[in-house]
Amino acid sequence: MEKRFAIIPSVEIKDERCPMCIQGAHGTETFYYGLSEHPLDICRLLRLENAKTMLIDAQDLDFSSKSEYYHDLINQIFNATRIAIQFKANFENIGQIEEFIDRHLALRVIVNANSFPDYHVLQNIIEDKGASFICMYAKFKKGIASLPDRKLSNVELMKEFANIGVDRVLYHELDFETGTDYASIAALASETNLKITLFDNVDSPEELWRVSKYKDLGIDSAVIGLPLYENSFPCQQLWRLAECG
Repeated sequence: MEKRFAIIPSVEIKDERCPMCIQGAHGTETFYYGLSEHPLDICRLLRLENAKTMLIDAQDLDFSSKSEYYHDLINQIFNATRIAIQFKANFENIGQIEEFIDRHLALRVIVNANSFPDYHVLQNIIEDKGASFICMYAKFKKGIASLPDRKLSNVELMKEFANIGVDRVLYHELDFETGTDYASIAALASETNLKITLFDNVDSPEELWRVSKYKDLGIDSAVIGLPLYENSFPCQQLWRLAECG
């Protein structure tokens, strides 16, 4: 069976609502605005649109005060969709990461290396529970990651991830002037034996077609946010008509 390139919808949440609103046809604005007020309803809709997994992106800066809200929401999403959830947040310490892994089924925690510099402590979790529960997120500009205490090239940082047992990286390239160099990223995946999910780099059917050619070369998926809400891909307009009757 041919391996398929995975599209992972992103659901950003801040102050218990979704800042991004789906753009429907004229006259349906109220319907989609109402969905944005209820993140669980957005997730239900994405599942109906055949999402196999989704990324919950917690945007709240004071994450510790919102942790119970996210625990409850993750449980509700899983019960409503029965698919694996990926959860990205501004984790402040290893205890928060362990708490989310321990309290939820089918949850992958995404840790931001750009704001959580002591990611080496994750090695014990990976050895104890397995690599599937942890994904490292890193953003790069011209191949350089700016961490709180140093700067590393993408090769150096990815090798550090591999050395602590990480097997998947959420790769965010910020250098949009020249476009994303998928061949170089695929070569990086091959060199480090890491699987790569792109973050916010695929914004059109043409770009999706271009990156999907690398699905057997280390880049097997992409997290897509705003372009999905703006109906940038085929069939989405039909979904919008069906959703509003």
